[in-house]
Amino acid sequence: MTKKDLIEEVKKVGEVPHKEAEKFIDIVLDCIKLGIKKSDKVKLAGFGTFTKKHKKARERPDTLYKTGTIHVPEHNVVKFKVSKEFLEFLN
Repeated sequence: MTKKDLIEEVKKVGEVPHKEAEKFIDIVLDCIKLGIKKSDKVKLAGFGTFTKKHKKARERPDTLYKTGTIHVPEHNVVKFKVSKEFLEFLN
C-alpha cells in the first residue's frame, strides 16, 4: 500500500473529500516524525513503536570497488517494532 492508496482508503472509509483525507494523512505522518525527533519514541497502541537510534561513525568494507574501507558518518535511524495485537491480527 502506498501513501496514495492510504489516502483513497481514508477517503472511502471516512466519506471525506480527497483533499481532506490527504491533509489528515499528512498531519498524522508529520506528528509521528515530530514525536520521534522530540522524544526518540512514538508508541501507537495496537500498531507498534517507532524508535530513533543513533549510529556512531564507523569504517566499513568497500564492497563495491573492494579498495579498502569507506567512512560512514554518525547518523540516526528509525526502527519499527510491531505490537503483539497487530501480529495476532496478521496471523
